[in-house]
Amino acid sequence: MQLSFATKCRIAAYSIKNSFTKPTFRGYNPNDAKKFYADPNPVLDEMRRNHQIFFCPQIAAWVCSQDKKETFDMGRSDKFSLNFSDWRFAPKPIPDDEQNALEKLLANLLIVLPSADHMRIRRLVQPAFLPRNVVKMEDAISRIVDEALENATGDFNLVEVSKEVPLKIIAELVGVPTNFQREFKGLAEAILATYMPTEAPDPALAFEGIRIVKSVIQDRRDNPRDDFISTLIQTADEDGDRLSIDEVMAFVASLLTAGPDTTAHFINCVIYTVVQYPEVIAELKADPSLIDNAVIESNRLNYFAHSGGIRFAKEDVELCGEKIAKGDMIKFNVNTANLDPSVFPDPFTFDIHRKNLKDAWIFGAGSHFCVGASLAKTIGRIFLQKFIEKVPSPELLGEPKYEKDFINRKMTCMMIRSHE
Repeated sequence: MQLSFATKCRIAAYSIKNSFTKPTFRGYNPNDAKKFYADPNPVLDEMRRNHQIFFCPQIAAWVCSQDKKETFDMGRSDKFSLNFSDWRFAPKPIPDDEQNALEKLLANLLIVLPSADHMRIRRLVQPAFLPRNVVKMEDAISRIVDEALENATGDFNLVEVSKEVPLKIIAELVGVPTNFQREFKGLAEAILATYMPTEAPDPALAFEGIRIVKSVIQDRRDNPRDDFISTLIQTADEDGDRLSIDEVMAFVASLLTAGPDTTAHFINCVIYTVVQYPEVIAELKADPSLIDNAVIESNRLNYFAHSGGIRFAKEDVELCGEKIAKGDMIKFNVNTANLDPSVFPDPFTFDIHRKNLKDAWIFGAGSHFCVGASLAKTIGRIFLQKFIEKVPSPELLGEPKYEKDFINRKMTCMMIRSHE
């Protein structure tokens, strides 16, 4: 998404004005990739204790830091929207009859649908992510991870090893033929680019990617198989309601909105945390049943995103004592809930034996709980298990390097040495 020069000027003026008239917290700078991304927890803890809500001029948004229940209640309120078009600086919507195939797809992503439509789609796609269906993917996930870890020898950049893994898994899940993965990747990149203020999507590959995915969906409707897309097509509720081909296509696009990018960051934070604790690696090798705990505890302590979910105020509203204007952007920073000592005693200690890791806020909650959470956790588990099997005595070579990102602590380099 490219913002016009005039819009950028309006955003700058709005941010400057609010920085003088609204509460701010100078310690929080999500644009500081070098310092803040490397160690956000001291700042997040300060936010949790003393800065429940403030305006952040660097991102032209409010940041709300509350405990899990309060954040959950606010996030699901009908006073807030996930729809980008509700932002005060959003470009004018393109009329339906003027939208191209990519724009129509983006207008029907799960995260921007009205509440009733959102819940209907979630209800119909949920069976495809039941544990028994995710288990069917484990062999393919293992194969893809094995192929990626072939490059994890000597001194290697873990970011380069992991970055293609989630997208390849989603392509396998959807049933995209191997010779069309370039187009599928182009579709994923075009979708993600629309959410990045500095990126301009290149629709050429995206249009071809849409055509290919639709052809897979049509094929599964005509020739059902025991696979993910067939399950999406065949699932019906008690009233006989089913997803249309366009709705299945929009859901695949919704997976691409968050799945490949965030899962790669998720994996990187797991490995970054675990390699710092050789005694934990030894324990995981001795008892692989603890690997699931290690995956969640790693992201509780070292969450892959530097902020939480984004909402837009649909009306003037008061939040934590501050007046939020219609159209304002709010980031509900759930990271702080994972550092709450009343929930997680000694929260800055890495402890894979915590009994309440189910309370860690990793994949959202309620109607916005990540529908692909079971798949993401499975990918994380298999990647970590394969990593500790295939990389002898891994050693972190210095701290990771980061790149500015609107949501994630985006690593560009994490060098690891394999002591073979």
